[in-house]
Amino acid sequence: NKVAFYRLTNNAEGISLELKGKPLTCGVNPGLGVFSQDETLFFVADQNEAFKKGAVAVVKVDMISGQHEFIQSVATNIGPEMIRLSPDGKNIITVNRRGAHLAESDKNKTRMSSLTVFKILKSGKLKPLGEYPFKTVYPSDLRFDKSGEMIAVVAHESAFDDSKAEILFWDFNPNKKIQLKIRGARLELPK
Repeated sequence: NKVAFYRLTNNAEGISLELKGKPLTCGVNPGLGVFSQDETLFFVADQNEAFKKGAVAVVKVDMISGQHEFIQSVATNIGPEMIRLSPDGKNIITVNRRGAHLAESDKNKTRMSSLTVFKILKSGKLKPLGEYPFKTVYPSDLRFDKSGEMIAVVAHESAFDDSKAEILFWDFNPNKKIQLKIRGARLELPK
């Protein structure tokens, strides 16, 4: 349940890792994270426990002094599997499993996942902008295009054909009331 920061040094003497500061508690089950563009903030997806809402924890990072500070934890839906920073550094998006990864026999199984959009405020805190449910099973990755106007979500299993994986494409505009709009086509792939 902790996040630690290390400095990697690669010089003539070899490669070394140095712990910078004390590890910080960042929820119940922190997973993947991403730094802000200036590397002063770290956003980590906390998957929490099964069937409980996850969160994004925000840490102010000081790699010189090692005095890191927990700033905030903001709720997502169940199971934030992936977290990404927009190319302009102003937004965070998580892809949430919501029980879509469970066995068909499990009473909590759903074929719905979701994306949660956050705006990064000047204070470093996150402001939730919206959640966007969509049909898919076990989403595992999300990527922005270079412009930041489109994202792709990869899922291990298509919501419509269990024998295939899929990629879903979304238009992204953080300045609109509805920030994400799914494009019509799904690209199904063999597993």
